[in-house]
Amino acid sequence: MRKVRGFTLIELLVAVGIAMLVTGGAVVNYNTYNDKQRIQQALSTLKNDLRAVQSKALSGLKPPPPAVCSSLAGYQVTFSNTTVGNYSTQALCDNSGTETLVGDIETKSLSSGVLFNPLPSTTTFYSFNRGISPTQSIVLAGAGLSSTLYISSSGSITDLAPTPTPTPTPNPTPTPPPGSTPTPTPPPGSTPTPTPPASTPTPTSPPLLPDGDGLKGDYFDKKNLTDLVATRIDPTVNFDWGGGKAHPSLSGVNKFSIRWTGRVLSTTAGTYKFFVDSDDGKKLWVNNVLLIDNWNDGSGEDNGSISLSAGTLYSIKVEYYENTVNAYAILRWKPSGGSKVVIPQAKLFSS
Repeated sequence: MRKVRGFTLIELLVAVGIAMLVTGGAVVNYNTYNDKQRIQQALSTLKNDLRAVQSKALSGLKPPPPAVCSSLAGYQVTFSNTTVGNYSTQALCDNSGTETLVGDIETKSLSSGVLFNPLPSTTTFYSFNRGISPTQSIVLAGAGLSSTLYISSSGSITDLAPTPTPTPTPNPTPTPPPGSTPTPTPPPGSTPTPTPPASTPTPTSPPLLPDGDGLKGDYFDKKNLTDLVATRIDPTVNFDWGGGKAHPSLSGVNKFSIRWTGRVLSTTAGTYKFFVDSDDGKKLWVNNVLLIDNWNDGSGEDNGSISLSAGTLYSIKVEYYENTVNAYAILRWKPSGGSKVVIPQAKLFSS
């Protein structure tokens, strides 16, 4: 019988060491992936929350009683760090010429282990009448990783770094140095050296826009778009409330109205058909053109067409009211050469 050779102690130790290294590397990679996901989730949540605060400020939504707010100046956001990063929002109101913070303080926290680093300064989203909101860069960090949120004076809130505007370099007229030799004139009959043609610069593609956040939805407690009770960012207009409330702040399930506003990003050039399916009335404007006007009770879908250029942002506004019984509202489009679908969040911008 042939005797089978076993492993020596040294070979076993080497094999165990290699196995531990491989397993340890896998654990490190898994933990790093989880850390990245946690920071990105915190960044996405913060971005959506700040956009909601910005929307309240721009719409002039005052804090509810008993807070006293003669004129809304905006909403102030303050940041702090404990075991996690925290951010608090409060209304800034102008009462008798003095701006003061009033109303409830709404505080939220980042994901576990995620902090602000460095701690951002207080920022304020101003109302339309108050002025331009300041720019801000907010860095979220954890487990040796970081990600940045940018707030621009134009109102953009994104995790894409702003593109700097290049400064043109002047082209001075060169002066020949003293004693330089002038270019000789070729003798008659000689062939001059041809001047090479000027090179054509390669065109640069415009920077891609980030994905959209949705449309700003103003919710009214009456069906004639009066008595504003709430404002939020809706990722899409694709709702079927049945017999439930469209928003918790509404007093009931019937006799309310909503106005969605923002911008829509076209994909290709050509004729676009827009559809609004609802119960009850609806109106739709694209690029300030009224495409649908059916301000009547009843369910059903209406549509309108408009010619759009490729890759362009156009204003869009949808108005809707609910009278009684069922309630739903759905906004779709059919781009040139495309399919009829609900307009996705990536193509809708609240500001």
